[in-house]
Amino acid sequence: MVRRSRQRALTLLEILLVAGGTLLTLVLVAMVMQQSNRFARETQAYVQPQRDTTVLLKRLGDELANSSRTWIQTGAGSASVRFLSAQPANNQGGNVSFDPTTGALLWRKWVCYIWDSNRQEVTRYELSLATPTGNLSDEPAPAPICNDFPAYPRVRSQVVGREITAFEVAPENLASYTVKMTAHALTGVPGKGQTPAEASVSAQSTITILNP
Repeated sequence: MVRRSRQRALTLLEILLVAGGTLLTLVLVAMVMQQSNRFARETQAYVQPQRDTTVLLKRLGDELANSSRTWIQTGAGSASVRFLSAQPANNQGGNVSFDPTTGALLWRKWVCYIWDSNRQEVTRYELSLATPTGNLSDEPAPAPICNDFPAYPRVRSQVVGREITAFEVAPENLASYTVKMTAHALTGVPGKGQTPAEASVSAQSTITILNP
């Protein structure tokens, strides 16, 4: 006796249902991946400006904290600051020095941070004093104002911050200054199905100056 097979071909309706379910699954997976990529790009957009503000704020804060409260100068719009430093020229090793007679800390150079609002850059300038000095009763020479540093002879310069859309150094009192800045970043590849992610990160810190 021959048994009849119970297997049967799928109907057109069943095939359409299976295909529809598969398509729906693929669409949902694509949506999840798109959202994940968007989140990753937005997160990455914040990483760069966060790092830029952190590095710049720490560098400026450390130098300003170890300067002298005497002869600090801020430029127009508080977009620049000039102060004394006891570190060797270009911060190339070595320790600070003291006057063998008075024991006073010897100041060796001027340091000036200037924000260029057009280029959205912060540049650090450094100018050695004519003679290291521990006497600050008179302003150590040479003593250019903030705006003169870019064109002053024998000045060393370095861009220390890019995509800085806001920058301010303002005095709180004779012994402390508040530094504020905002960094901007743009990630993504326009024209390739990705919308560029834009991010701005602001940071501020109040710096207490350690030396009179």
